[in-house]
Parts: sequence; structure tokens; C-alpha cells
Amino acid sequence: MKPFAMKTYSKSPIIWFLLLLTTTIILPISCRDSHENYSQTTNVSLMSNDLITTMCQKTPYPSSCETRLRSDPRSSTADSKSLILIMIDVIKSRFSDSFIHARDMSKSTTDPKMSRALKECMACYSAVTDADVKSAIYFVQTGDPKFALQAMYDAGIEADSCQREFQGDVPPFFVDRTRELKEISAIAAALVQTMF
Repeated sequence: MKPFAMKTYSKSPIIWFLLLLTTTIILPISCRDSHENYSQTTNVSLMSNDLITTMCQKTPYPSSCETRLRSDPRSSTADSKSLILIMIDVIKSRFSDSFIHARDMSKSTTDPKMSRALKECMACYSAVTDADVKSAIYFVQTGDPKFALQAMYDAGIEADSCQREFQGDVPPFFVDRTRELKEISAIAAALVQTMF
């Protein structure tokens, strides 16, 4: 700064007063508020992450549970009910994908037994996405876990029913997919049980 400018500011008591007010009162309050907002956001995220670990430890597949929940951005601020709903969304997504795969395979097969088995699988997968998932969401949201739990058990049963339709000659996709669908259904059921 030029010496002239320095003289002008140093002779004005109002400028000094405003500078003092800004540095001693306003700036610390602003910084404190920013820190508190950051701390609250961080604490919510940490609490949710701890909640994910705590809830997933109560499932038969804790590692898979944590991986699936943490992969959804909503989980970072979710409460327990929201985490359950996220897992139900996982079920809906995986059963929907399975339905599409079975439908695509049924269009390309010429084997009547395979075609019939694939159509049965499509019916099983539709039962989960159209009925079990919807009822589970409703009963979790309304706080009636008994019926949500039954819906998640039914999802696992439907996955098994599909595989049985192949009568021992199960395509590899359905072996792996049935294992996954039963796993996520068991995880969701265990998470719903935390509501009791």
C-alpha cells in the first residue's frame, strides 16, 4: 500500500472500529457456524455408516449387506427404516434384471422344456417385483414388520422355485442368480427383523 492510503485509514476511527468488529465478532461467528454445519453433516454421515455396520452384523451375510447398502448414495444419511427400504430396492432391481434375462432367453430358445421353465421363472420374478416388494415397502413404511418379513421370505422362495423348474438341468446363470437372490432376500428379511 502507498503511504498516503495508510495515513487515510489510520486517521479514521470508524474504519478501525469496523475492522475490530469484523475480526473479533463477525468472523468468529461465521467460522463457528460453518464448522458446526460441517460437523453436523459429518456426524450424520458417520452415524449412518455405523448404523449400516450395526444392522448388517445382524444379517446372515454382513459383508454383502454392507457392500450393497454403501453402494447406494442414499445410505450415507439414512436411518434404519431407510436402509431397509434401500435393500428392498436392491431386491426389486435384481429380480427385475433376472426377469429380463429369463424373457430374453425364452425368446431365443427352441427347447420346449427350457421355454416352459423360463416362463415359470418370469412368473416367479414378477410375483416378487409386483407383489412382495410392494407389500414389503408398504409394511415397512407403516411400521408393520410382520408382513414385510413374510414378503421377503416369499422372495427367497420364488427364487428357489425358478431354479426347481429346470429339473436338474439348470443354466449356469440361474444357479448363480438364484444364490444371489436368496442371499439378498435373507439380508432384507434380517434387516426387517430389526424392526421388531
